[in-house]
Amino acid sequence: MRDVRDVDVERAVDGLPSAPKRIEQTLQSIVEIAEVDVHLLAGHKRKVRSQKRFAPGSRYGFRTVISIMASSQGKVGMRPEDTRSETPPTIYDKARLAGVSISTVSLALNAPSRVRPDTSARVHEAIRELGYVPKVEAAIRAQKGTGRIGVVERFSAVPSANERLQGLLIAASQEGYEVVVYDHGSTTFHPHVLDSLSLARKLDGLILIDVPIAESLAHRLEHDGFPTVLIEYTRSRLSCAAIDNPAGGRLVAQYLVKRGHRQCAFLGLSVEPDPALGFPQLDALRLEGFRSGLAEAKIDLPAQYIQRAPIPPSNRVMEREELRAATHRTAHLLLDLDPPPTAIFANFDLLASVVLTVARERGLRVPEDVAVVGFDDCDFAAFLGLTTVRQHLSESGRAAFQLLRDSIGTGHSSVVKTVTLPLHLIARTSA
Repeated sequence: MRDVRDVDVERAVDGLPSAPKRIEQTLQSIVEIAEVDVHLLAGHKRKVRSQKRFAPGSRYGFRTVISIMASSQGKVGMRPEDTRSETPPTIYDKARLAGVSISTVSLALNAPSRVRPDTSARVHEAIRELGYVPKVEAAIRAQKGTGRIGVVERFSAVPSANERLQGLLIAASQEGYEVVVYDHGSTTFHPHVLDSLSLARKLDGLILIDVPIAESLAHRLEHDGFPTVLIEYTRSRLSCAAIDNPAGGRLVAQYLVKRGHRQCAFLGLSVEPDPALGFPQLDALRLEGFRSGLAEAKIDLPAQYIQRAPIPPSNRVMEREELRAATHRTAHLLLDLDPPPTAIFANFDLLASVVLTVARERGLRVPEDVAVVGFDDCDFAAFLGLTTVRQHLSESGRAAFQLLRDSIGTGHSSVVKTVTLPLHLIARTSA
């Protein structure tokens, strides 16, 4: 008479038609010894009916082991990478795949500025490949979110960025959102910071103020399903609140031409080019429109009448006083030209305010000797009597928050929307 144990073993083996000979032999041996070292069943410790985790060398009754094998039907003999999705990956899996320590993985997610960019990139790639989600954040995902959004701003020394932020903060507070501000402050931006914020998932979404990002980074943020909105710079994969910068430059040119100016100049910032980003800086876009508007009136813009204030190196924080000092020197260079310009278009209001100071130092009358036009219409522009292009800074912050809120609320971060805000030239006493 056949022992019932033989029947159980045969059924288990019949359910595993592709079982390797080693596994089949192991199952047969169970009949004789009634127990087996679990480490003999390599690659099959994951699927256990009782949901227990086995340590190599543990001993269990043969019926328990057969249950293990039967629950792994169709998976016997598979490679480890084929079965990794059965158990959620851990921080140790991440560290091993990236070739770093677990402390480095933690820093890459929580303090990216303390990790080398190339190391962060390896960690982020490992996270995306494994589909890892930190335990705390996984619990948050299962709920309604953190109620917290992040804002990354560059050029905090420029008033326009702060006015955008104020509009955003007001809109967020009205909706009950907490806002975490990451003040980058320098001329370049390290993309691993955004990768870390996206993968750590301590935020419901992110808004970038004047932060140009490469298309590859936009693709990663979209792939992660991390709601992200841009202000100023645009990418086809992400929602944005933007303006038509060339159109703004053209408005200034047309205004100055109507007032009889033919010797015009442009004052901007000297920013290190980054070909990887794939689009020009705002400075170049506004200059393009300004030159185009003058050309329509048959007025040239010679190279010497285009000057840019050199800003601090990209590894330093740009302080407002340093920016003022650099602009002060550049404005003197323009007014030293022979003949000097009768009108200067400054790329944004802070630069224009410095030009007004330089004109006063040189005993020049504004606008009789030199007209000055800015861009942004910051709060202080009206007090200075500055003619400028208004781009509704506070409204851009509110619009960006609403775009992000809609994305978070619907759960469809892939729905891309663009809000283009209007521009208006505000005439005051400086031009």
